[in-house]
Order: sequence, then structure tokens, then C-alpha cells
Amino acid sequence: MYPGDTTYVNNYPLTEGQRTFIYFDLLDEKVTGYDYNAKIRHIEDILTKDIYSMPAEKADSIGDDRINITNMWFTENYLNIQYQLYHSNSTDKKHMLNLVVNEASEGENDKEGYFTLEFRQNAFNDEQIMPGTGLVSFKLDKIAGQIEGKKGLNIRFKSLYEGERYQTIDFKNSPK
Repeated sequence: MYPGDTTYVNNYPLTEGQRTFIYFDLLDEKVTGYDYNAKIRHIEDILTKDIYSMPAEKADSIGDDRINITNMWFTENYLNIQYQLYHSNSTDKKHMLNLVVNEASEGENDKEGYFTLEFRQNAFNDEQIMPGTGLVSFKLDKIAGQIEGKKGLNIRFKSLYEGERYQTIDFKNSPK
């Protein structure tokens, strides 16, 4: 896709490795070497993080507050998680999201053939007043050696309504 008109986003700072949603309209004019020519309307950054190896003494600071996984998929070397949580809608309250290798429980609750990670939220005692959704992408490069030969990932999280849950995602069946 060729960015034929960037008038609306000419001040967007390009950052290597930043994942984004790009909102665009297709333009009629063809550009040699490209399938599409687009007018870029808006660029929205996606929270992009590394996977964290969590020692037992850091578990409290990482948090384990309730959150739902509503969708997961792989794109290249990233695991994308669409989530739902409750919050107060206060701009003063930030939530922290992490995907961790829990060193204290490594090997526990493993589903055979899968590598277990934990999706954790620290809501920092924010009031749970209204639902919200979001998307976060986690880079898989730091655990590449640990997931080699596995069928997929087994993700542990504390759901909003059902307590501790696990959700699996297969490497081979996920769209790229």
C-alpha cells in the first residue's frame, strides 16, 4: 500500500517497531509497484511490549487483577491480545498489562505440548465502574527458544467473572 496522501497524519512520529492501526481511504490513482494507493486518515498506536520473566518476588508489583481475553491471534512474531477490563475512566488512573513467564510456577498448569504464560493486569486499585476494551501486542522473540517445538501457547488469566482460566492458541491455526 502506498501512502499517497498523508495530509491528516503529517506530524505522526515514526518509531521503529511500533505497531499501529491505520485508518485509510483508497485513492483511484494507481502507483507503479503497489497494489493500493491510500489516503491515510489516522494512525493509532497499539501498546507493544516484551514478554517479562517474572521472579516470585515481583509478583505483587506485576499484579493479577481481573481481565478477560476476548480474542487472540498471531501476526508474524507477535501475540495480539484483545481484552476487556473494568475501570473508573479517570485519566489519573493507569493500568499496567503484562504477559509473563512466571518463574515461581514455571511448569505448573502446563497443557501438554503448550508453553504457559500469564496475562496479568495491575489496576492499581482503580475503581471498577465501567467496562473498557483494548488491544496489546507482545513480542515473542525473547521466548523463541522456549516455544520452539510447541503446539502453541496456554495463557493463564484471572477472568472478570469466572476466576482463574486458561485459554490456548495454536501456532499453526492462527492467521499470520
